[in-house]
Amino acid sequence: MKTLLINPMGTSPMVATEMYEYLKDEISDVILIYTDNKYVKAGTLAAKASLEDKFHAHVHLQKLDFDDIRSDNDMIKFIKVISETVKKEKYQFGTEKIIVNASGGRKIETIILSVYASIFSFDEVYNIINKSVTSYNEEYEKIKDKISEFDDENYKDKYKEYKDLLDHVFYPDMNDLYFLKVPVVKLPKDEINNIKAALTSSSREYSDLADYKLKSYKDSGFITYDNSRIYRTELGDIILSYLE
Repeated sequence: MKTLLINPMGTSPMVATEMYEYLKDEISDVILIYTDNKYVKAGTLAAKASLEDKFHAHVHLQKLDFDDIRSDNDMIKFIKVISETVKKEKYQFGTEKIIVNASGGRKIETIILSVYASIFSFDEVYNIINKSVTSYNEEYEKIKDKISEFDDENYKDKYKEYKDLLDHVFYPDMNDLYFLKVPVVKLPKDEINNIKAALTSSSREYSDLADYKLKSYKDSGFITYDNSRIYRTELGDIILSYLE
């Protein structure tokens, strides 16, 4: 079974390496999603180099064109990237299972991924809990300046140079970590079809959906409507594009 691990990246790149080590026997590919932040990118490249060296992992990078999600527009862009990435993985590359690591990335990114887990049919969502967080943070502080040196041109060489230092932090004792598997609420096919119906309807008069259904999709930000018409929002366009 082809299984994809999606990792939003933030300022703690080791959550990506820890998650991969925990699930290494079932992961086929990894996507590291990082923002347009110099340090986040450096940490992402360090994690990529480590995973490729230690596990010969297939690691792919997905860059976001903003430093953090600070507006509705940034949020929409992030959801669109996730939608397009997941759709491509499923229907172009034959991915059968998608696992999300909600431990890394900006907090709002992990919230969005968790909220939309049902829509995008994520199979599993994990959060990593470190039982020795104080010593963990102290060890990480020792390598932050080394990680900041990583860039597109040198990341493989820099990893080789600092391999022992990085691996000590990137791969802690697994007994110090707890991998919390968060249950994903699965939407039945009928509900997915209802969402698609709402997103493709233009007339309230001829819609088969009950008013409470339309209201729930409006409250979700997928549509707006007046007394006679239904209008799809930008978010609704993204969701429909994924579901079609």
